[in-house]
Amino acid sequence: MLANKQINNHTLADIKTVSIPRFTQNSGELVVMESNNSVPLTIKRVFTIKADKNSLRGNHAHRYCSQLLICLFGKVIVECDDSYSLRQFYLTESHQGILIPPGIWAKQNYQADNTVLLVLCDQQYDPDEYLQDYPEFLAFKRAFK
Repeated sequence: MLANKQINNHTLADIKTVSIPRFTQNSGELVVMESNNSVPLTIKRVFTIKADKNSLRGNHAHRYCSQLLICLFGKVIVECDDSYSLRQFYLTESHQGILIPPGIWAKQNYQADNTVLLVLCDQQYDPDEYLQDYPEFLAFKRAFK
């Protein structure tokens, strides 16, 4: 299923912070996510992860998939690695996220109980698309040198 997909060699500089439109009133808050509009990708898959404090999730990279991570409740520290350097992002707001392109190793450390992370993807699920072994990730990145 991986044939005919373009591989991009992204770095930490390609990770983008995304602000999503938020409308607040006395009665509550509305956050609007529209594919290729307020969300800078074509949404093909959506999932949520609910985890407790000190849970570690992710810990992999994607060959082709870009993901927008948004913390709906709680706090998540996202550590990103492009094989040269590391950068941490703190997600705490339902209208703020980070867009992680393919070829970036990412892990999420949950900082509060019942934290909920929303993930929007530009690819459908494909197990062959994942790099789940760090040495395999490094070899993947070296192929672009």
